[in-house]
Amino acid sequence: NSWVSTLLTSPERTTITAIISQRETSSFTAESQLCSLCLKGQPSPLPYHRGRPPHSLETMRVLTIAVLLCTALALPAATAIECEGQKIDVVPTQGQKTEDGKYVTSPPGPCPAGWTGFQSRCFLFSREKKPWIQAEKHCLKLGGNLASVHSLSEYHLIQKLTAEKTWIGGHDAVEEGQWLWSDGSPFLYTKWTPRQPDNYKEEDCLCINYKGTNDWNDCKCPTALPFVCAKKQ
Repeated sequence: NSWVSTLLTSPERTTITAIISQRETSSFTAESQLCSLCLKGQPSPLPYHRGRPPHSLETMRVLTIAVLLCTALALPAATAIECEGQKIDVVPTQGQKTEDGKYVTSPPGPCPAGWTGFQSRCFLFSREKKPWIQAEKHCLKLGGNLASVHSLSEYHLIQKLTAEKTWIGGHDAVEEGQWLWSDGSPFLYTKWTPRQPDNYKEEDCLCINYKGTNDWNDCKCPTALPFVCAKKQ
């Protein structure tokens, strides 16, 4: 680029090119190479507008050299390089290792840690066994409800989270036979086991993975079971 050519002298540009070409075959120290270039030589003057302070040439030289070298070399850690009293902070980019050996990762997704995202919602399976109402209260504390299910694909996702009998958010505790989701969404999709629900001994809450069918059943609400929470992303 023309601004790089203006800012750096020809020997400096030659040295940077040589350093980049050695990155795969040489064990040179990037810091020593960088510091050997810092603040050396006399740069060509840069134009500036009348009435405004001139550019800080030394600052621009240091930053330019740092960007060119450290981008090419992909320094493996967050580094603070000091050259003749001036510190250059080099921050690793995504996919590079930091000093503690960890990789820089992408920003967190729309779901909290431990939750699984699917079609604009986040799902969390809890192995802790609770009665249905206590499980619902736990989900409320996490900003959601016991999971509602609106399609076979959603149900398959929930089944991947758990293989045992588990609470989700369906109930007919308000009126027998009128099933509702605790999150208030329409109760349209169903996956009942054949001949269920049967309200055997006041079974008013919805559990999944029933016996060998892996489908739905009405279960007794005081029974302690693991559960699945869900909330919007």
